[in-house]
Amino acid sequence: MSETSRTLCLAPMAMLSLLVFSVSLMGYLFFFQPVQMYLDGQKREAVELFTKTLGAFAVITGIALIVAFSV
Repeated sequence: MSETSRTLCLAPMAMLSLLVFSVSLMGYLFFFQPVQMYLDGQKREAVELFTKTLGAFAVITGIALIVAFSV
């Protein structure tokens, strides 16, 4: 197997691994604490924490996209 074909084979696997890691990390950061709070009976606070976290992520993503596409 040549070096080029090995690279072509490993690149998609690396990207999928990075995607899985990113999704699991974001799932933990977004859902773990609100779900714990919800199950402990703090339903209003859990929903509020989740919406604030989601809103902050949306703002940060929006700023990053504006900066990326304004260059």
